[in-house]
Amino acid sequence: SLELDPASAEAWNELGAAHTNWAAAKHLRGEPAGEVFAQAVEAYGRALAINPAHPGAWMGRGSAHLDWGIDLRDDAQRAESEYAAALADLGKALELNPNLARARNSRGTVQVNLGLLHERQGQDPADAYRAAIEEFTRALELNPEDADSHKGRGLARLYWILWSEERGAIRVELYEATIRDFDETLRVNPNQEEIRRSRDRMREAWDGMKGSIGLRLLEQALARSADDRENARRDYEAGLPLVDAEGASDAERATLRDAHYNFAC
Repeated sequence: SLELDPASAEAWNELGAAHTNWAAAKHLRGEPAGEVFAQAVEAYGRALAINPAHPGAWMGRGSAHLDWGIDLRDDAQRAESEYAAALADLGKALELNPNLARARNSRGTVQVNLGLLHERQGQDPADAYRAAIEEFTRALELNPEDADSHKGRGLARLYWILWSEERGAIRVELYEATIRDFDETLRVNPNQEEIRRSRDRMREAWDGMKGSIGLRLLEQALARSADDRENARRDYEAGLPLVDAEGASDAERATLRDAHYNFAC
């Protein structure tokens, strides 16, 4: 189509999509793909020079930058630059059309990959994972049946859990939310066996640890109840549902009684 109408934004947009697909295929085969990603970005740029109000071209170029960043995972500085370009282009697409759930999903994927990049650099990835969760949540507000957004949000939470655990922190609020995300992923698309295995491992681990975590939170609440009542109550309310009162030992029941006495009234 470019030979017939080189001034067609749609033709350049289609060429950008073709180059992006080709580059992604080369990446999956382990072949160098940077040159083809560059051609995709250039083609989308030509489309946008003709029609700057083309949300599909902004979204396409953003996706090309995202995939190029993933391809550059061993070059942290260049990868981070591609992720920044992806966020900017996808943001422009959403300015033009706020209902593009795919653009929100892609922004979430960018943030997940930024989090993983920060982890590899020894940096705190929490802000990136938090931003990813927000983007996937907004994507699901636009399309509640999007399995990829349920999966993406669950993975962002899972990576945040694993990073926190390596540093001795248990993010209670993320466990059950992650399991719910993976449940929803499998409800919409039951064929994702890797997600099913991750969900089942998480559920087994959570069932095995939540009682002890609940008791730890109650003990923490009691330890600081006098000086920090607000956070103590937060710990109490988070820990109480995790404790199995019927299976508790005498010492654990004593902790439950003390916590009830201090916070239930």
